[in-house]
Amino acid sequence: MIKRIFIVLALILPGISFARSHKHGRVPNHSKTAAVSDAAIDAATENASDSPSQEIEFKYRQIFEKNPEINATALTRLLAYYDENLEKLHNKNYVTFVDFSLDSETPRMYLIDMRDGSQEKFLVAHGRGSDPKHTGRARLFSNKVNSYMSSLGIYDTEKEPYHGQHGISLRLRGLEKTNSAALDRGILIHSAEFVSPSIQPLGRTQGCFAVEPSHIRDVISKLSGGSLLMAWINPKLRSSK
Repeated sequence: MIKRIFIVLALILPGISFARSHKHGRVPNHSKTAAVSDAAIDAATENASDSPSQEIEFKYRQIFEKNPEINATALTRLLAYYDENLEKLHNKNYVTFVDFSLDSETPRMYLIDMRDGSQEKFLVAHGRGSDPKHTGRARLFSNKVNSYMSSLGIYDTEKEPYHGQHGISLRLRGLEKTNSAALDRGILIHSAEFVSPSIQPLGRTQGCFAVEPSHIRDVISKLSGGSLLMAWINPKLRSSK
């Protein structure tokens, strides 16, 4: 509503420009006053390129305030996807952010409660293809079958967990080009004995997100039912070979 008011004013009042708070972009001035239709307002709203991140930061400011260690740009992208697809999400209570910029011995899976912004952090293993020398740092990523690498991007969880080779597990569906083969690759959230604070670096998976056995039921109970998970790395740390 606030955004539409700004757009209407910009369209009907000549010679007026409105500075926006973060990027200081400006709405173009119009030399002539004209009748403004809803379609024109909607078109102008859609073309306002510098407003979405501001709106997300304002709407979900509690999330940002309680999760300052998460990269703000990446978190904005995750929350924007959440906001745009809110009606389609079956589990709106939680989102998960995995920061592969951090070493594996550092808790880097952030489970965020969307109702109050609180977080829980967990150890999580990465794919062995992402860290062929077993340094504890994932730097290579792929969406290819049999790459055994972790894949970046936004996923959603299957509605129901299942019991398989790794015990109780939860399938992930890739929602972006970088992880679209997740179901074909069998990418899961599951537990592994090699994920433990006493093991440094953690063991590696075939591309799945493995957590400590003592936490798997809690994690899956909160994330099953169709919630979002985003795997991310600082682009400066990613390797191409």
